[in-house]
Order: sequence, then structure tokens, then C-alpha cells
Amino acid sequence: MRLDGEIAVVTGAAGGIGAAVCERFAAAGARVAALDLQVPSNGDMALACDLADDGAVTNAADAIRARLGAPTIVVHAAATTEFAGTLQSSPAAFLRVYDVNVGGALRLVQAFAPDMQRAGKGCSPSFPRSTRGWARPGSLPMPLPRAGSRLS
Repeated sequence: MRLDGEIAVVTGAAGGIGAAVCERFAAAGARVAALDLQVPSNGDMALACDLADDGAVTNAADAIRARLGAPTIVVHAAATTEFAGTLQSSPAAFLRVYDVNVGGALRLVQAFAPDMQRAGKGCSPSFPRSTRGWARPGSLPMPLPRAGSRLS
């Protein structure tokens, strides 16, 4: 499938699923805005962006629109977790996980969906990360807060 003329925003672009999505989209002809906590080394435009920060997401969205145009694809592949058991985890750490994984999805939709609606096209998949190798007895799996972003 060719993506010529499409503008894609990909979070978690510095590694794993996000980096692979950036590579595939670029190979298919899309212009890619790569976002991560640290500036990624891929994409037509690479930005540091904390998805738990309203201002950071708004600033990234404005910069992307100014340089590449209005995105037609947004892929939320970024996620975080705390490597601690439920009884050892702090409420602050849990809230950080929730704010990045679920709040980040909300911020991305609010930042980019209006552009897609105006254009009459677009998509925004969200990839819950696998807990393989992360989940331990007594721990709160990282994708659990992410599931909240799928509820309507």
C-alpha cells in the first residue's frame, strides 16, 4: 500500500513499534513526524514530546502543521510503565503511566482529529504494548490503563 501524500505522526518513534512504523510509512511514501521523549533519529521531522504535557503536545502539533501540513495518520505507539509490583508501586507512578498511555491518546486525538475531520479522511490507531517479559505476579500490567482509551 502506498502512502504518497499522507502525513503521519508517530509517537514512540525512538524505538520498537514506533520506529518500525516510521520506517514502513516512509518507505511507503508518507511524510513522517516522529515523536518521543528524546528526539528520535528518524522521520522527516523529529521532535521531543512528553505526551503527558498538554503544552508539549500542542506545540508539537503546531510545529508539525507548520512544517509538514495537517496529518492524515496518527499512530500512538508510545507507552510507559513502572517496573514494580502493585504493592510497591506509588500512586504518582501509576498516574504517570495513565497520563502518558491514556491521556496521551486523548491529547493526540484533540490535537489532530479536527484536521482529519476537515479533510474528510484520516485514522489514528493506538497500539497497546505487549507485557510479555514485563508482567509479573502481583504487578499491574502496563496496558491496563491504556485500555481506558478504547472505552467510549
